[in-house]
Amino acid sequence: MVRVELSESDPVSSIGVKDHVYDPKNEIYIIMLEKSLEVDKIYEVLIPFKRKGSHRPRGYSIDQYEDTSQNGQKYVVTQLGIADARSIFPCFDQIYMKAKFKIFLKHSEHFMAFSNTEKKTTKTVTDIANYVEDEFTESPLMTTNNVAFALIDSKYFKLLDLSVHGTIQLYAAETSVNNMYFAHTAFIQIMDFYSDYFNSRYALPTLKIIALPPGFVDGDEEKYGIITLPDSSIMFSNESSQDKVEIIKNICHVMSHQWLGSYVTVSWWNIIWWHEAFVTVLEKPCLEYILPETNVSFFDYQMVSTILALLDYEVEAKPFTMLDFIYIEEKDEMELRKSAIFSKDSTDLSGQKLK
Repeated sequence: MVRVELSESDPVSSIGVKDHVYDPKNEIYIIMLEKSLEVDKIYEVLIPFKRKGSHRPRGYSIDQYEDTSQNGQKYVVTQLGIADARSIFPCFDQIYMKAKFKIFLKHSEHFMAFSNTEKKTTKTVTDIANYVEDEFTESPLMTTNNVAFALIDSKYFKLLDLSVHGTIQLYAAETSVNNMYFAHTAFIQIMDFYSDYFNSRYALPTLKIIALPPGFVDGDEEKYGIITLPDSSIMFSNESSQDKVEIIKNICHVMSHQWLGSYVTVSWWNIIWWHEAFVTVLEKPCLEYILPETNVSFFDYQMVSTILALLDYEVEAKPFTMLDFIYIEEKDEMELRKSAIFSKDSTDLSGQKLK
């Protein structure tokens, strides 16, 4: 039952709901109340909902891989692109509307659960055998498309040694974990690089990286505090310098999203492609820092500091522009197409071609 409550009152005062209906064309849930809401009051809206996982590459995905005994092992990940958060939970799914999230996950006890923030408590579920419920700490302010969670089998996924740097937690399937040490070291170095580059330390206590085995074909998913990606993109098992370059380049890309796209965001969906453009620009200085012997022919990256001034640096600040609601129908892949154009054919502020 949908409820609207004035949370500041004691006892809590409920507002009558006349009707509620979902508009599938515009992806809007409409709640009609018996009286108007008051200005400067805080209300809670409680909406019970269910959402089944699927094998499609957007939303809340369930997939599986074969373990060393050729048995199928399931895992769950979120894949939230532009305006996908609304497909798994009711929300004000606009990129300029940041919120703090509290995540609770019930799951079989043989799974490990992850979300954007740290696990706060774990308790036994009394009404479902062999199930537990994990509560995660409240997130910082972030956009809806940054919400993420994952479930992986604790028997088949291993945590790499964290004696070097406790901030980075890299999980990989037992079949590939021995080829992840190069990437693990790179994640640590690149986090330090971006902290210095932006003069801003990584904002969360830990970063969880989950390297998923063959069969996961949906690409990298970089969210605040948690990254999922195919293990093949960061596995290193030989001395090929080209393999090193590609791995470092990929890690530079996904790590920069912890600052650009998570901590710092644009204000509207139709310019979200800038995130991809900026992190592509940042690959060069990052790559040169980790592999100084590499000769990378790329852009003049000094334009980054100028462009970043357009972004919302303060995580709690209002965005730099407020646009009226515009429903974007052609939203899929928009940011990738535009960022590819930006990366391929860019000019600096003086009009000089960037190479």
